[in-house]
Amino acid sequence: MSAPPFSFRSAGIVALVAAGLASVPVRAQAPLPSGYLCCNLRVDRDWISDINYRHEGTQVIRAGTPVRGVEWGRYSVGLQMGSRVVWLGNDYSRDLDDRRFTGRYIVRTDPRTRIAAAGFFVQDAIRQSRVIPGMTDAETAIALGYPVARYTPSLTAPEWKYWIDRSGEFTVRFDAARRVASVTGDARVLGQVVYSLTPATIRVAQQLLNDYGYPVGEPDGRHGPATRQGLMAFQRDNGLAPSGGFDVDTLRRLGLAQVVAGAKPQ
Repeated sequence: MSAPPFSFRSAGIVALVAAGLASVPVRAQAPLPSGYLCCNLRVDRDWISDINYRHEGTQVIRAGTPVRGVEWGRYSVGLQMGSRVVWLGNDYSRDLDDRRFTGRYIVRTDPRTRIAAAGFFVQDAIRQSRVIPGMTDAETAIALGYPVARYTPSLTAPEWKYWIDRSGEFTVRFDAARRVASVTGDARVLGQVVYSLTPATIRVAQQLLNDYGYPVGEPDGRHGPATRQGLMAFQRDNGLAPSGGFDVDTLRRLGLAQVVAGAKPQ
C-alpha cells in the first residue's frame, strides 16, 4: 500500500482559484488551538503534514514545543512557534473535524512530562523518533506522531500504519496492554524507525548476562545467536516473553540503564 503525495496549502489555493471556487464560503471553524506539540513532527519549509514523512530537507520539531494557533486555512492551521509561523496540515485525516484533528496534535499538557517519567531507553528512542518493543501507544505517538486517520481510523486498533515516505510503509502492532509487540516493514524502513542498542551498550548487556549466570561468551557488542539464547533464558526465568530481544521490560530487569547511564532503578 502506498500513500499518495500530499499537496501544500499554496497548491490547494491555486487549484481553488483555477476552478473558480475561491469565493466559496469557508466552513465554520473551531477555536484556534494553543498548547504544545504532541509529538516529534517534521516541517518541510513551513508545512507539517500529518503523514510526517522523513524525506530529505525536513526538520524535526520536538514534542513539547509550545505553539499558538493564529489562523485557519483550508484543512490546516497556522501556528506561531517562537518567531516563525508554520502550518499544520490535515492531508490524510479529513474524517476528523478541525477540533478533533488539532486536539491530537496540539495538547494542553506538555508531553515532556510523560517523556521525563519514561525509562532511559524509552527516552532515547523518543529522542531519535524510533520505537522499541514494550513502549506504550502514548509513547509511540510522541516518538512517531499519530497514524493518519485514513489508514488507521481508530487509535484503539491493534495496529497503527505509518510511512516514512511514499513507498516506505511500516506497521506498529500492540499487545492487549497497548504496548508495542512488533514493528514490521522492509529493512530500509525498519533501519530508520526501530530503536537498537549501540555495540557498546550491547557489550554491557552481555557482561551483565554473563554475571547473572547466562553465559553468552566474550562480550563483542553483537546481538548474535549466543546473546539471543542467553536473553531467552534470562527472560524465561524472569517471567518475561522469551523473544531474545532487548525490549523495555528486559532492559529494566537487566538493570542496564543504571549501568550505562547512572539512571535510578525503575
